[in-house]
Amino acid sequence: MLAHDKAANGATINILNLGFNGEGAYSFAQTLNDYDYLDADVVMFYSGYNDLHGGNYYNFRHRSPLFGWTGYLPLLPSLTVDKLSVWKQQLLGGNQQVVFTPPQTGPRDAATLRQQLKELEVRTSPGERPVSSSCSPKWEFYCGQMVAVSQLALAKGKRVLIVTEPYISDDHVEQQFELERMLRSRFAAEPRLRYVNLGDAVDLRNSALCWDGMHLTAEGNRRIAAALTQPVLEILDK
Repeated sequence: MLAHDKAANGATINILNLGFNGEGAYSFAQTLNDYDYLDADVVMFYSGYNDLHGGNYYNFRHRSPLFGWTGYLPLLPSLTVDKLSVWKQQLLGGNQQVVFTPPQTGPRDAATLRQQLKELEVRTSPGERPVSSSCSPKWEFYCGQMVAVSQLALAKGKRVLIVTEPYISDDHVEQQFELERMLRSRFAAEPRLRYVNLGDAVDLRNSALCWDGMHLTAEGNRRIAAALTQPVLEILDK
């Protein structure tokens, strides 16, 4: 999740990344409440990957007694634990680099994506098109968490950007298709909330943009940032 602090035309936009590896939509509302004192104008939920395999209840900060007591969590102890884990693996002869397999979903060109989305649309019942107020059981947990945190952010007076990560699998395409449909139904009259689909913004099989099939290179991140610039500027005017 990204928090965009107060800004006006021509002013600097301060950005704070509050996301953490492995956290999914379930953690977003808790993170929003934990950092309410930042008084952000815009909150961005950049999600999808960590909710592709069922309910994800992971919340890194809330596993720490220190954060519970103080609201502060230094990263140095966590990094130290990670380093010790690496040393332990080396001593035990189990230090194997984690390798992500690039998605095997066929060419992610514009024509392929349009065809897949068309097929998803055809699969929905006529009564559900063009929008649906709920997701299928497969994505019900994820969609429910995204709606809940969106409502919470709006109630706090925030503007909300919901952004999909670059498409990584067919399930990811389906997940975001259903989320967008539901958001259009639930928040059709809410100008302070916008869904931005960056699914085809970066080809995850391009090693110049993504080094392991999931995590972006500097150039890949630059493209995501460039694609988000205009949506951020526009929603700040709402």
